[in-house]
Amino acid sequence: MLATARGLHVGSSLRSGQQLYGSAMALGASQGGVWLIRSHAAKLDGYAWTATQSHSDTDVTWRSLVATIDAGDVGCPAVTP
Repeated sequence: MLATARGLHVGSSLRSGQQLYGSAMALGASQGGVWLIRSHAAKLDGYAWTATQSHSDTDVTWRSLVATIDAGDVGCPAVTP
């Protein structure tokens, strides 16, 4: 299973990521929803998708889910939200 060193994996809620990474984790609406973790040790990011039908496809919240996980500068999700 694809996961970060701290245990954030595809399908995890972004709230779980916030609990694991604290203020180093941020959300953004670009590309339909992205998440980003920046620390002195690493840069992780990826796409997110909404967890409920009550949100539009572009409403990324802490209830949204991790859709992808990328490390380093790999493209669009790497843009700072």
